[in-house]
Amino acid sequence: MKDNLLFSLVLVCLMMACEKPRQTSTPLLTKSGSIESIRQVKLVDLDGKPINWDKYEDEVVFINFWATWCGPCIKEMPSIEKVKETFSNDDIIFLLATEESESKINTFREKYDFDLLYVRQQTLLNELDIVGLPTTIIFDKKGEIAFRETNMRIWNSDESIKILREVIQRP
Repeated sequence: MKDNLLFSLVLVCLMMACEKPRQTSTPLLTKSGSIESIRQVKLVDLDGKPINWDKYEDEVVFINFWATWCGPCIKEMPSIEKVKETFSNDDIIFLLATEESESKINTFREKYDFDLLYVRQQTLLNELDIVGLPTTIIFDKKGEIAFRETNMRIWNSDESIKILREVIQRP
């Protein structure tokens, strides 16, 4: 009985962390939490090489924090892939970051054929003030937070495209 109750409690907590889709009418274009610069985010590629943020100087960086077990994370990936195609000629890089192992990511990639750049995060979620998945943080060309949202979003919607255009057009 106690095991069932504990399992139910954990399940409810996981479901709350992976929220339902929500489109806000006002984009969140402000800094939030203790993270202020992209340099505070430590990521490695799937070969274990650190992501060098100098390489992306003068580019917008879109980082989506996700997990293989998070349904809403997976559900928004097709829209991330489509918006990536929409902005293929712009100075923006799309990264999908997870704490999970390289083998779990590769198993996921075999199951789902998304044309996205997967990376592993070295900075803990709580250090980034991330309390739920999916969370997306968009850094402007100066490496500062321009947008942050914890929730699933349809990234190829008109509203989301407008947000990305606003960030790309920032000096």
